[in-house]
Amino acid sequence: MAARARIVDGPYPADVGRGTLMDFGGVYYGDHQIDYVMARRTDAEVASLASLRHLAARRARAAKRRPYRHRDYIYRMSIAVTRDDSGIFHREIDEEELSFRAENQFSRIPEDPIVSIEEGEVRVDLIVWSEDRPDAEEAEARLRPFLERSEATAELGARPEDEWYGRGYCLDVRIRRNFPRGATLGEAWRLGEDAKTLLGIRDDDGVPRSLAIDLIRSGHWGVFKGQAESDWLEAKGAPYAKANARLGENWRYELAKDVAAFANSPDGGIIVIGMTTQDGGDGDVITGFKEFDLKQVTATVYGNHVARCVFPRVEGFEVVRAPGGRDRRRGIVALVIPPQNPSNLPFLVRGAIRDGAVLGNHVLWPVRRGDQTALLDVDGIHSRLRLGDQAIQG
Repeated sequence: MAARARIVDGPYPADVGRGTLMDFGGVYYGDHQIDYVMARRTDAEVASLASLRHLAARRARAAKRRPYRHRDYIYRMSIAVTRDDSGIFHREIDEEELSFRAENQFSRIPEDPIVSIEEGEVRVDLIVWSEDRPDAEEAEARLRPFLERSEATAELGARPEDEWYGRGYCLDVRIRRNFPRGATLGEAWRLGEDAKTLLGIRDDDGVPRSLAIDLIRSGHWGVFKGQAESDWLEAKGAPYAKANARLGENWRYELAKDVAAFANSPDGGIIVIGMTTQDGGDGDVITGFKEFDLKQVTATVYGNHVARCVFPRVEGFEVVRAPGGRDRRRGIVALVIPPQNPSNLPFLVRGAIRDGAVLGNHVLWPVRRGDQTALLDVDGIHSRLRLGDQAIQG
């Protein structure tokens, strides 16, 4: 639950209350005044954005009443969030060290996103530095699915920079979003953090679970090369279909089994169709891509089969079709299984395979173990049933 934010002169003791931020004072640039404020990560997670907007508006009104201000005067509150909640907010830190920390956090090339409140608008500003000139259009294309999912917009621009880290370039990113009622400073900061992570991912980097779908939607499949299959990621070289030589007539059962296994996992998972794998010794590793005609996979057909074969219903199951670069009719597909309500577990599959045929009067309990889909054996099922029965009786 969001707490009403308040701002005090820093540094302050650690026991001042939830959602308290520290004021470092302000600077003046012509008709602009910028107040620098800093929050611990724990306070940012609960500090209400609405109350921060109220505080910023109150400060702006007070500043404009000063006789030397004209009516076009602009006030901005810039808020940084520290990753480390250690002694930075204790009074025993001397002023010189505090000034150094503030200067680092609010430099022209901040290491982390800055949440700004100006004229009632909340935005997130961040800068990505590189030796080579960044392609703002490519960066915008990479961010687009993420921004659409977050109901946000962004302005991006590249410029040369030779003052702070040596000769290079900066990609300036300014993100705007109408944050919902009850949103916190931490939510705004994480929006910028995720955007910066997305822009910073390169080939051979590990792909974060939270950003995987955004990378697939935007066509940045190359970052998956070298990624190992895991408890949340599985790759399939070809669609679930009768034409698939490995699956044949049993493709509906295999689809249901794989989806149910991820539904039984605490964090859900993603099945990517059109990515090839190779045994890396400790499991399969994604090595490349095998685009196919996207007409082979439709949300209606896959969704109906999952609904028919998996019980209870998998909430939020999504089929994401990602066209390739040249022929938009071909591409890859991701099946997204969000985390499910624990009260709906377990998810069971109608059917079992015997001698190559699916027996519809059987039921299976699939689970995800590492990078493999496994079936709970009779001992495991019996143990879970006994535990449930004992809980009911107790």
